[in-house]
Amino acid sequence: AKARILFVDDDPAAQKLYRAYLVGEGYEVSTAADAPSAIEAVRAGGTADLVLLDLGLPGGSGFDVLAAIGERDDRPTVVVITARDDMQSTVKAIQLGAYEYLVKPVELSLSLGDSVSAGTAAARPRRSTSQPIASTTRPITPSDALRTTVDRFCQNFRFSASVLSSS
Repeated sequence: AKARILFVDDDPAAQKLYRAYLVGEGYEVSTAADAPSAIEAVRAGGTADLVLLDLGLPGGSGFDVLAAIGERDDRPTVVVITARDDMQSTVKAIQLGAYEYLVKPVELSLSLGDSVSAGTAAARPRRSTSQPIASTTRPITPSDALRTTVDRFCQNFRFSASVLSSS
């Protein structure tokens, strides 16, 4: 069975487009249009294996939703899909547990399809109750592309900081 996905975005057109694509790929999709609804769905538990999350939401932010997800032992994998193309948001999302960070517009068949496949695969070992946690083959970590972006940011930050401190 394909994974269950919670799509969180306040744009009705985006909800319709992403839902149609994901249902067409065989996923079970539910939606939330604001931070409180998304947090309620997350706290209810068991509603999603993967959360596709916008950061700009009414009634709070995607960061609030990420924090609520982080409180759960059975937390779903989170792929952030947002118009925020800044390093501060990227780093904060990773720190709060995001698996992937995609900047809109997202090409459905390639970027989103790959992220959903990888994210749902990452969620499977955590859903399994038949094996002890110690038998998991690898830890769940941010994608290589996201890690490379953060590493570059950190290198640039250290460079800038050293230039500033030497003057």
